[in-house]
Amino acid sequence: MKTSRTAHFDRQCQSHLKHLKLKGPQAKTIDAYARAIRRMGTYFLHCIDDLSEAQLTDYSAIWSPPTPGARSSSTFTASSFTLSMCCANRGSCRT
Repeated sequence: MKTSRTAHFDRQCQSHLKHLKLKGPQAKTIDAYARAIRRMGTYFLHCIDDLSEAQLTDYSAIWSPPTPGARSSSTFTASSFTLSMCCANRGSCRT
């Protein structure tokens, strides 16, 4: 049985996928971004609405690539998406 937190997160993921598909990136890009959001959801127990910038920075440091100066676009895009959701849905994930 899904909790309300998990159901809310699943709706957010579906919304994210719709927006990505409308932008028209390659299927591999959509898959990478979706995996990044799911990974974040797992890490933060499916509650990504109220993340602070410090939490996202810490999370990004965990998943950043080992090459100095390189960036993982899916992780940073997922972080940007999450920040926008934090602003739009402040407080909706409190259970």
